[in-house]
Formats: sequence, structure tokens, C-alpha cells
Amino acid sequence: MKVAILGESHSDSDALINLLARKFSLIEFLKMPAKKTATGSMLDNPKVRRAFRVEFEFEKPDLVILSRDLDAIRKSEDYSQKLEERKEYFSKLKRTFNQKTLRLLHIYELEALILADIDSFNKWGDFEVEFVGNPMNQEEPKEYLKLQTKNNFKESDNPEIFKQLDYEKLEQNCQYFADFSIKFKNLIKETN
Repeated sequence: MKVAILGESHSDSDALINLLARKFSLIEFLKMPAKKTATGSMLDNPKVRRAFRVEFEFEKPDLVILSRDLDAIRKSEDYSQKLEERKEYFSKLKRTFNQKTLRLLHIYELEALILADIDSFNKWGDFEVEFVGNPMNQEEPKEYLKLQTKNNFKESDNPEIFKQLDYEKLEQNCQYFADFSIKFKNLIKETN
């Protein structure tokens, strides 16, 4: 099975590949787009989506995981609006890839997953960051980690950090990831 990851940045895609490849070693993971052509809100551009379609047709993955940050938590005023924007984005890309997609919507940012396994993060960076609670309720988890580590954490560290994260802890401690994991495992079963 071949699974493409389309994240908000190459660093995000690499991080997810590093996490998933350890758990699902028989799956071939690849980054889309292969070139660093678009990141963040640039992914909403119709021209960029057409470029994804060309690459998709060339690579022919069985599934594309679409990973985006919501940049909001449930308690925030703009939660509903951001959620609708992401749903629309996912819907457009689903059509682009002929329905072969699985959404991974990070509440608030990808770094919420690091908060879900703070012990592995601390071990990786020799940090002493404390985090108790639901990572989905932490606004700006990336900034939280930077503050707690006195800027010794950088976004570019994510691929290495995600090699260390415990998949099962993420499932236990982060509901949106647990929901994604169930869907992903079911799609793997259907494909095999």
C-alpha cells in the first residue's frame, strides 16, 4: 500500500511520515508535493490543487492523508468559521484526489501531538516541560513549547521529535488523533 501525506509544510509531512512509518512499517509513505512548492494557506489555491492532481496521477497512491492545522480550539470565537473553512478545503481536495483521502485536522496545531506525549519530547530534548490536560485545549501549542524550552524547540525539529513519539500514547491522550487512527486502520484493512 502506498500512502501520500500532504501537510501544511514539508516539515509537518516528514514528521507524520516518521510517526506513521514506525507503526505501519509495511506501508510506503511519500510526501506530496515532492517539491517545496506550497505551504500553509497557499494550499487553498486552485492552481496548487491542480499541481497536486498531476503529482497524484503520477505517483498513484492508494490513499492521501490531508493534514491541516485548525488554528483554533473549541472555546474560541472563530472555531466554527475555521472548521467550516477546513471542511471546504478537505472537500475540494477529496474531489481532486478521486475520493482517496483521509483527513487529519490538528486541533490547534500539529504540535498538540507533542503535548500528548510530553515525556518523549522531554527525553528527546533533555527538557523538563510539564503538561497536564487535554492537548486539544492548548492554544498555540508550538508557542507553548517554545516558551517552555526557552526557544530551544524549533518547528524544524518536528521530524526528529516525531520519530520518538509513542503512537499508543497519542491515541490515548489526543482524541482527534485517536479518531484519525481508527479510520486509518480501517482503510488499511479495506485495501489489503
